[in-house]
Amino acid sequence: MKRYLLLPLLAACLLGSWLGAQEEVRPVILRPDVPRLEAAPLPASPAETAKPAAARGEPQLPPEAHPWGRFPLGSWKSVRVTSETLDANGKSTGNSVTETKTTLIEASDHDYSLQVEVTVQVEGKRFARPPQVARLSYWGDLSESPTGVRKVGTAEVELNGKSMPCEIRQVVTEQQGERRQSVVYYCDTSFPYVLKRESIVTLTAAEAKPQTTRVEVIATNLPYRILGQLRSVAYVKTTRKLASGSTLTMEVQSPDVPGGVVSHSAQELDDAQVVNRRSTLELIDYGVGSEPVEEASPARKRWFRSRSRRGEEMAPPRR
Repeated sequence: MKRYLLLPLLAACLLGSWLGAQEEVRPVILRPDVPRLEAAPLPASPAETAKPAAARGEPQLPPEAHPWGRFPLGSWKSVRVTSETLDANGKSTGNSVTETKTTLIEASDHDYSLQVEVTVQVEGKRFARPPQVARLSYWGDLSESPTGVRKVGTAEVELNGKSMPCEIRQVVTEQQGERRQSVVYYCDTSFPYVLKRESIVTLTAAEAKPQTTRVEVIATNLPYRILGQLRSVAYVKTTRKLASGSTLTMEVQSPDVPGGVVSHSAQELDDAQVVNRRSTLELIDYGVGSEPVEEASPARKRWFRSRSRRGEEMAPPRR
């Protein structure tokens, strides 16, 4: 099978005023025993790659490490995204407000389904879209199970001034003419568990330019007020290079809120690095479901029971 080159590490962007005096991200420190990622081929057999990763005995991302997988069915959250379009001179040419309610309606050890209800307000008019259901993999954004998952080494990521040991996993997902290859740095002891992700997306069309994404956790275990209560959160930066332009997003993620993200600031830039769109996200409300432990999938059942033994409770919704 043809070997695939991984995306070189992108240069770290300065965060400026977003994080103020927070520590600067240090580069990943690889131990000498880490193999070269591009030297790790994926299974070539069509019969093998047609199977879900779990059926091939490959390393899975545990449900409890995912911002939806660790919550019971029926858990939900509502967010409001305010977007503004800018002209070449930086002046606003229009804005929109989108409210989205997302509900966890199904979950297994390997994937999950969300019901998404969206209402858009443009120029004072509100438009409600029909509810949609999306089935997603714990490994990424595509609904199909990964066609290849491999543990390819170990590394240490500097976070909050400490070296966090991580497993490096290589994930390949294919769907509808799109191929996503990712390198994931997974740490089972520190939220949000996936401390770093580097992905490259290639399309079937030969002329299509690959799209790259870099996600990195900047800081964790910092206090943040969520609907009137102080909770510990992580700051996560995402940089995407698209076919035309790029996007930069800074998220605040909480382990107590379904879906994780409680706020974000984002901007889109064109090829000339001029900002043409910016947006903010705010959490409106959320709730934790009441799925009976006995009805959960095996891994999620073990997770719920371990929380119960430790006396932990999911964060309650705002009253």
